[in-house]
Amino acid sequence: MAYSTNIKQLLDCEAEAQAIINEAKAYRVNKLKQVKKDAASEVEEYKKSLEEKTKLSAKSSVDEETLNKESEAEVQKSIERMQQILKSEKADEVLKHIISGVINPVSEIHINAKK
Repeated sequence: MAYSTNIKQLLDCEAEAQAIINEAKAYRVNKLKQVKKDAASEVEEYKKSLEEKTKLSAKSSVDEETLNKESEAEVQKSIERMQQILKSEKADEVLKHIISGVINPVSEIHINAKK
């Protein structure tokens, strides 16, 4: 009978060890599932942030195109205004003023350069 009790104890210990192993496996599987979920959510967040950045950069490039068009239009208006001035009666006076400014420059120290 001693053998049967020892065998029974051995079987009980083996069953207990198997239960511990099964519990550890289940814990590991659950942990892996949780890590996969967390990684998937982080990947989704990263994708969303990249999409937002892409949208913003596309929007800013559109804004740059608009700004370039506006500045070109502004430059064209300035050129037209200057051409109108040159065609007007005061064209000779304007040209004399510009030429005198180029030929006789006034040298003065810049405000920021003064000590």
